[in-house]
Order: sequence, then C-alpha cells, then structure tokens
Amino acid sequence: KNQPPRHEDEVLGLSFYETGIEQKKWRSLTIPRTFIGRSVIENTSIIDCDLSELVMCRNDFISVDFSESNFTRADLRCSNFMSVDFSNCILRQADVRGRGLE
Repeated sequence: KNQPPRHEDEVLGLSFYETGIEQKKWRSLTIPRTFIGRSVIENTSIIDCDLSELVMCRNDFISVDFSESNFTRADLRCSNFMSVDFSNCILRQADVRGRGLE
C-alpha cells in the first residue's frame, strides 16, 4: 500500500487499538507500518527499533524511552508525550502536529 496503516484496514501488521501497554522492554525490533491508536503506553522501553511509517495518533505515552529509534515518515499527531525520551531518534518527515510534550 502507498498509504500509512489505519485502524479500519482489513489487513494490518502489528496493531494496538484502545490498548494499555505497561512495563515492556523492546530492543532492536523491525516493526515498520505498525498502528497504535487511542492507547496508553507507560513505563516502557522501545529502543533502537525501526518504527518507520508507524501511525500512533491520539495516544498517551508516559515514561517511554524511544531512544535510537527510526520514526521516518511516522504519523505522531495528537498524542501526549509525558517524560518521553527521543534521544538520537530519526524523525525525518515525521508528522508531529498537535502533540503535547511535558
């Protein structure tokens, strides 16, 4: 497909919708074109991962470490990021409009 994944797509790759994710540790995963929508992710590490073309709109990210991850062409709109680490991330062409940072 030439468009990012959406929650109403019939076939999705990895997808989280209205989900709570807590105290996970993921490192060096390749999970591009993942969909995360209307979810709460907290106290989680997602380090050095390929998250290119990821769609994660309208989420709450609380104490999440995304360091070293690739967000090329990712859609991060309208999410809240509280105590989130984006150190050394690739954010090339990422859409971050309407986000809240604390």
